Amino acid sequence: DQIWLSRRVAFGSVARVKPCYSIQDITVPRSEFPQAIEGILKIAKEYDMIIGLVAHAGDGNLHPLVLFDQRHADEVERVHGAEGALSKLAVSLGGTMSGEHGIGVVKKKYMDVEFTPGAMEAFRKLKKTFDPANRFNPDKIISI
Repeated sequence: DQIWLSRRVAFGSVARVKPCYSIQDITVPRSEFPQAIEGILKIAKEYDMIIGLVAHAGDGNLHPLVLFDQRHADEVERVHGAEGALSKLAVSLGGTMSGEHGIGVVKKKYMDVEFTPGAMEAFRKLKKTFDPANRFNPDKIISI
């Protein structure tokens, strides 16, 4: 019961440390899970950030919580750096920067970390095929 309680209160409890967090959604092969945790610790140190971690190890999904105070511009800047570093870490370990929650507007700027220029062009062609007038979420993720 204590394990389940810990999982349920994990996200809310970080507010005692810092008022804001940027949640990430990276996935790595299960065999790379220990290396991912080591990498997250290195990123926390490199960017001088506190990074909490919620994960489901069974499928290699990690949710690093980069804790910060948005009232401090230097912390916000470091959060963005840590976000990019976490995306690069996942891809370098054979994983993906978005395991279950999609790319979203935050990770849009890191798409070139995971996707080749050819893949990005294919995404643009698909977008143009299904949305030639660019009415559906224009420039949200894919710009045409």
